[in-house]
Amino acid sequence: MRDSPDFTIGYHLPGKNPRPEKDHDLNNVAPSGGINSSARDMAQWIRLILGWGVLDGKRLISDAGFHQLITPGIGHYALGWEILDVDGHKTLISEGGAVGHAARATVDLDAGTGWAVLANVNNVREFRQIANFIDRSLRPMREISLWRAPTNAAVVFLWLAFLVLAGVVVGRAKRGRRRSRGFNCNHPTRPLLRRAIMIWIGSAFLAGVFFALSSFMAAAP
Repeated sequence: MRDSPDFTIGYHLPGKNPRPEKDHDLNNVAPSGGINSSARDMAQWIRLILGWGVLDGKRLISDAGFHQLITPGIGHYALGWEILDVDGHKTLISEGGAVGHAARATVDLDAGTGWAVLANVNNVREFRQIANFIDRSLRPMREISLWRAPTNAAVVFLWLAFLVLAGVVVGRAKRGRRRSRGFNCNHPTRPLLRRAIMIWIGSAFLAGVFFALSSFMAAAP
């Protein structure tokens, strides 16, 4: 295997100084028979899964065997796959690797798409972050309601109007305090109290409109 022209050396990442990982004999503990594979092989495997056991018109896994392969047995874990519901799509995810290598394969059976992320580092946080980013980027986009854009615009407009109104009220309140001090008004707090009440009423109204628009947008076809 090491003589292969595309052999990849695994790396360990102690801080900022990566160093080649040593060879480890994992035959007695490795899952999947300790098979070492390539990106091309992974693509073929994903094609087989997307074909529900059929590859290039030839059935390699029986229909019953394939359904057993993707049927959860314990929790959401099936035969080598985690079976998840992602945005309403039946999604298969398998993550693992060997010492110095990491991999994740994702198959969206409902959308008919699949991909694999391979790296020659241990299954570290950076790899998982990259794999998560790729997963989110390649998943089918959710259906977006035509009402989303105008509703968002209306919400932004209402909040801007509220901020402007609050700024105007606060400015007038400050001017009112200065005038009350200048004229020695006997009851300077009454107009301020009325303004405070108006601010609270306006805030409650705008919050209600915001939640109503949000609910409408979520329910809009």
